[in-house]
Amino acid sequence: MPSELVTKEQPHYFEIRNNDGNRYCHCGTMRDVEKMLSLHPEFTYEKIYLPNPPKTVDIFHTSVAPDPELPEQKILPESELQPIEI
Repeated sequence: MPSELVTKEQPHYFEIRNNDGNRYCHCGTMRDVEKMLSLHPEFTYEKIYLPNPPKTVDIFHTSVAPDPELPEQKILPESELQPIEI
């Protein structure tokens, strides 16, 4: 199977505007836009692109010993209760 480059679309959302040009709602998919326009045919929409994401991201890590084990903890004292004699 030949390798094909996949073009990823730049992040965006859609803004639905009412008759007066005021924002009515935001939609994440074109299917949602079509649904809103079917309910309100007089509304318009605009595709809004998000700012460019960074090309690289710094990731910090901490190395630990392989298979770390927590030390045993005995923080509860031995019981000092006396049996009840009835």
